[in-house]
Amino acid sequence: MTSTTMTTPRPLPTDKILVGIVFVLALAIIAGAWGSQLIGGLVPCELCLAQRQAYYWGLPVLALMAVT
Repeated sequence: MTSTTMTTPRPLPTDKILVGIVFVLALAIIAGAWGSQLIGGLVPCELCLAQRQAYYWGLPVLALMAVT
């Protein structure tokens, strides 16, 4: 007689979940900024454009953290 064991899938680590949440929120923020610019016709000031740089650098870093 053979015994079969059922293994339950391991849950995602909490840090991966938090990184995913932060990624989605940051993506929503920058998408809202782009949407107000392209759809709403608002012209961003220089400070707004400079502040977007953090998102442009941070989103790929968060994506890498989520998959590794």
